[in-house]
Amino acid sequence: MILDNKIVWLIMSKDRKFVAKGTPRNRYMVSVDDKKCKKRYITYSSKGMAEAGFKNSGFYGSQRPKGVAVEDYYEAVQCELTLNLM
Repeated sequence: MILDNKIVWLIMSKDRKFVAKGTPRNRYMVSVDDKKCKKRYITYSSKGMAEAGFKNSGFYGSQRPKGVAVEDYYEAVQCELTLNLM
C-alpha cells in the first residue's frame, strides 16, 4: 500500500555522481554508489529552496574542484518520493 507519493528536490553534482545527505547542520556530498552510507537524503519541497541550499551553505566532503563556481557544479534535481507500506 502506498502511503505517500510526492515530488521532492535533491541537490546533486551535475555529473550525478554525488548527492546531498545528512542533516541541515551537517551536510555531506556522498557518492551515489556508496551503499554503506546510512545518512538520510536532504530533500526540499521546491527548486528554489534546493538551489538556496547549495548556494548559501557548504558541504563536508565536497568533491567540487577549486576555482569552480557552486552553480557550475551543483544543481537541484526533481525526484519522485514514494513511501510504501510493506
